[in-house]
Amino acid sequence: MDTPEGAQNIEGLVIPAATSAPSGAGAATAGVSASAENIRQRKERKDKGQPRGPRGGESVASLQPLSATQFAKLYDPEIWQKAICAPADAMAAITAKPYWEVSQKEREAVGVTGSIAAQCFAVTDPRWLAASLAIITVLDVYGIRLALWMADLKKERQEELERKRAAQRG
Repeated sequence: MDTPEGAQNIEGLVIPAATSAPSGAGAATAGVSASAENIRQRKERKDKGQPRGPRGGESVASLQPLSATQFAKLYDPEIWQKAICAPADAMAAITAKPYWEVSQKEREAVGVTGSIAAQCFAVTDPRWLAASLAIITVLDVYGIRLALWMADLKKERQEELERKRAAQRG
């Protein structure tokens, strides 16, 4: 296949050489493709050549990493045992039913398995795991007390109501 002089032949595609300057406003950019000219005319960034930093705001490096001691404590089976048994402990305290009481053997089993699960999930960011553990513990400590207080309040109101009924009858 014959190609005009100065043209490139790429597997049958003939690209003519830019021999004549285009007329009009783009005359200064002879031999430059339209997209290359578009890029050339773009406004340059003020921070050209400077590192941009993390996208979306603050750097994660500004957060304090967990110390080795804190990290190890996060996986303590005793902590997980308390957190995982919290709902049963609360129900045992509120209802006084023995079937809600978790045996020591069960506590140890859930503590160890909870610790292993925590180790698996804390690979990316243990802070969320630590925050979850703290929330569970706070809810356990204060939730049981709140439930017991509400049960006592209900009992006191019931006793007061019974006293009033007895006074009215007699």
